[in-house]
Amino acid sequence: MANTATEDPKNSIKLYDAGGGYLVTLVLGIPVAGSIADGIWNYVVLTLTLHPLKKYFRIEEPIETSVDSQLWFLRRRSEITTGDRIFYSFIITIAGILIDAVYFFMVWNPFSEGENGSWWEARVDMGFQIALILVPIILLGLSNYYLASRFLELNHRHSLIVASSMAFFTAPWLLLLVPSLS
Repeated sequence: MANTATEDPKNSIKLYDAGGGYLVTLVLGIPVAGSIADGIWNYVVLTLTLHPLKKYFRIEEPIETSVDSQLWFLRRRSEITTGDRIFYSFIITIAGILIDAVYFFMVWNPFSEGENGSWWEARVDMGFQIALILVPIILLGLSNYYLASRFLELNHRHSLIVASSMAFFTAPWLLLLVPSLS
């Protein structure tokens, strides 16, 4: 083995391995970036939905009892803060990822090679895919209704408004289009 201290630096080669970086970016970067973008989209839709309802929020202060004063999560809110919207968006993003995954595996088979060399093939035809998108819309609506009525403490009518707008605008519409293009 040659001594590197006495070798001529002009004749030495430095090799860099960047192959693992591409794999890590592909495996972790795309899902993480997609989840962040989905959370931001959920926050924008929630904020735009709550803005017209702002005048209907409770203004009176909650009644302080000995139990309610120690348990902050049992208090009634007089307004919905930015932190509340961020937390709501985080929870609904996690639920939405699970619901979208269920829809994806109902409609697409990613483990087999499809026609024309595509990465996956459709389990059902396009008409049935459009009908099946009602499943994630209903599940997103139910989860948004529950979270809006329990966490944001909105009344029945306002929870339905938030749930329907969040379910429609955050449904996995791209799963109808993008895999068909490949």
